[in-house]
Amino acid sequence: MVKQTGVVHPFTVHTGRYFYESRSHDLKRLHYALEHFFAPLYQIEPQSKAQGLTYDKSPETHLESTQVLVNFYTWLQEKLPKVIPEY
Repeated sequence: MVKQTGVVHPFTVHTGRYFYESRSHDLKRLHYALEHFFAPLYQIEPQSKAQGLTYDKSPETHLESTQVLVNFYTWLQEKLPKVIPEY
């Protein structure tokens, strides 16, 4: 049995950094993403640890994380046409 913690961590660290760097350009979307996607993802692991659950013993955690990420992806796809790339 391999205990895996912080499974969403690498994703959220890098993605969160890009959103943080966008703060001077798009504070409204940054706050929305932090509140609706990043905060829920960061709350999942401590809740699982408090219940004594490991990655492989918590299918509910998988589903919860997956749903947050699916919602995030959908939101990004909706916002993509409205964002002007910076070169």
